[in-house]
Amino acid sequence: MKNTQAYLEHANLATPNLEATITFLQSALPDWKIRGEGDWQGRRWVHIGTDDTYLALSEPPKEHPEQNGWLNHLGFVVENVQEVRDRLIEAGYKSSYQKQVQKHRIRDYFLDSAGHEYEFIQYLTADASQRNSYDD
Repeated sequence: MKNTQAYLEHANLATPNLEATITFLQSALPDWKIRGEGDWQGRRWVHIGTDDTYLALSEPPKEHPEQNGWLNHLGFVVENVQEVRDRLIEAGYKSSYQKQVQKHRIRDYFLDSAGHEYEFIQYLTADASQRNSYDD
């Protein structure tokens, strides 16, 4: 899939009460639906939004409940993850996770010098149902 510009696709936030946050968001934005949900490292997560943009919500870590409202990362859709990776490594930054090559997307994560994490996503399809699949 060819993108002409990078754009912010999602923000990943920790919230102490997922149901209350979902109710708030769907009251304010009734076209936002739950796109996917599950469990990651013992913490429930929910992706809520549209086919093109969403909030990734998760419970704060039990060992760090003070991370309520914590911004985990920002996710940007880019045309070519490898080019972004090469530029960041050349500038002295290190990937915070191993690059993930999946059926419909490639993802890589980097930290800036302040410790903020960024996810860069390259979609390999224009089909929204495949782009938003949680099976791979």
